[in-house]
Amino acid sequence: MQVAILSKNLDLIRSVNQVGLTLQYSTEAYGDDMPLIRALRSKSFSMVIVDAALQYNRHSMLCQWRASHGCKVPLLVVGTFSSTYAMQAALDSDAADIVTGPVNLDELSVRAGRVLHQSPYPTQAGMVCIGRYALDRRNCRVLLDDEVIALTAREYQLAAVLLANPGVNFSREQLSRIVWSSTREVAERSLEQYIYKLRKKLYLSPETGVILRTLYAQGYRIEATADVAGAGPDEMAGAAACAPPSRDATPATP
Repeated sequence: MQVAILSKNLDLIRSVNQVGLTLQYSTEAYGDDMPLIRALRSKSFSMVIVDAALQYNRHSMLCQWRASHGCKVPLLVVGTFSSTYAMQAALDSDAADIVTGPVNLDELSVRAGRVLHQSPYPTQAGMVCIGRYALDRRNCRVLLDDEVIALTAREYQLAAVLLANPGVNFSREQLSRIVWSSTREVAERSLEQYIYKLRKKLYLSPETGVILRTLYAQGYRIEATADVAGAGPDEMAGAAACAPPSRDATPATP
């Protein structure tokens, strides 16, 4: 078994390695979330351990990436939390469990062993509903009025990040890092094309109760809305491009 560790804390890494001798797993340590995300794409891990000092929660880039990509590798948050709120935030994310610091090796061994035997662990709460839409994380689908919308894998990943966080501003760089694991210019150019596709495929408009707002020089934000007050030209163009389907119609893939 292989376990990935996201931490720069050498004491924590040594503790995890020591427990690995008992539980018979090898470890790979990562100091930043981007190298870890790239490793999760290509390697098979039995568990991910995240340093509590990194304040892992549902808004963390790693958590957003896991949710949008359907990553089911179980995750354990270990170490000294900044507050009880930080503990609760970790538990409210997709973390299977937490171990509070200073780390006790016996407790870490028991909890890590328990998490390993839960694999694959389900990601965040299965369904998110906004307007007439439902985001089905477990099956990697987006539904409009209970009808599945045909999306490519990358389109779903982008839609999952946005629909799961209504009212949250995402910069182009954040979305590029979460969906493409890259901040290169090519990723940002692709992002604009995918935003255009999502507006059309998801029929985002006041009629469906959700718009995708472009934030000038900032990025994008999903909003639940009852009208178009304050909507910019990009949102209006997206709404006008295609009328929302009726309940009896199956959305067509452009």
